[in-house]
Amino acid sequence: MITLEFNKLKSRLDKKHIFVTIDEAASNFLVDKGYVPEMGARPLRRVIEQFLEDPLSEKLLQNPNQEKKYLITTKEDKIVFIDEEPSAVTQAEDELAKQ
Repeated sequence: MITLEFNKLKSRLDKKHIFVTIDEAASNFLVDKGYVPEMGARPLRRVIEQFLEDPLSEKLLQNPNQEKKYLITTKEDKIVFIDEEPSAVTQAEDELAKQ
């Protein structure tokens, strides 16, 4: 379910030339925060909004109209966005594809 919701966000961002990848640690973090079986996907959508969309919006407001690439990961039990060079993003995507 996290992949489906993340891909929706990724698709919207790609159209704006903002490219994001997410590593396994960040995916697990979001699932841990948002998985409530009896409520379906709604809590997960809220978690993605709270931990990904809102902070990303703030970052993008600081540097509008710039193409950006971010790796989403965790550090000290928090989601962090790491600015990535194009080759680093491609490498991270390749590693995720192997999993």
